Amino acid sequence: MRYADFLKTNVWQPLEKFDTYYLGKIKNVKNIATGYDHKDNGFVLARALGMDNPFSGGSLGSSVLDMLKWQTALNEIKHGKHTTYGYGFFMSNLNGHRKIDHGGTINGFRAQLSAYPDDGFTVTVLCNLNSAPQAQLESQVSRLMLGIPEIVIDEIHVSEDDLEIYTGTYKWGSTMAPVPFPVSVAEGTLRVSGRPLRAIGNHTFVFSNDPYYTVTFTVKDGKSINFRAEREGQVTDALRDE
Repeated sequence: MRYADFLKTNVWQPLEKFDTYYLGKIKNVKNIATGYDHKDNGFVLARALGMDNPFSGGSLGSSVLDMLKWQTALNEIKHGKHTTYGYGFFMSNLNGHRKIDHGGTINGFRAQLSAYPDDGFTVTVLCNLNSAPQAQLESQVSRLMLGIPEIVIDEIHVSEDDLEIYTGTYKWGSTMAPVPFPVSVAEGTLRVSGRPLRAIGNHTFVFSNDPYYTVTFTVKDGKSINFRAEREGQVTDALRDE
């Protein structure tokens, strides 16, 4: 049985997901969105990508309502063991509210699915723009639903000379792929893999487009030796690779 046929027979039909497809070779999908990217202060079509290439890692198309059906079914799965990742989802925490979530990106599209099982709601964000901040949008909606005040960022100025202590090549710890990536300074701003940060003090920064995502460096003898990236209960450590 083909992968697409298996999903349709064993997942989509039992859950009555009528707007979910494997996009490998399917054509003429009703109301399908088109993906875009930014270019020269405008929008252009995102680079074309054959949907057979991502396969199970990104070749599915769905709707907000079908994603809700999917999350509702997952909420009923219980195995009695503690884990922070399983069934393709992370276990997170938003100000004490248990959160089950995962995001995704592919050419021209961004997505975020976050469930709050103890609070009885799910937030799904589907965007057809490469630069859309899907995780931040989900956090904003969820905070509104839960009555959690928005974060107020008190940015401080740090000179380029002082920012140099953080620059270098780092790699994630054992829980992530050990692929080196750069921390650099450009146009007076510290950047992690090109993404700009805003300083808030005590060697801590937030991403410019996601104030819920903090990066805290450990400095020893005038040079950073590692940093910790944290977002709503998900923590990842990165070590200097030099």
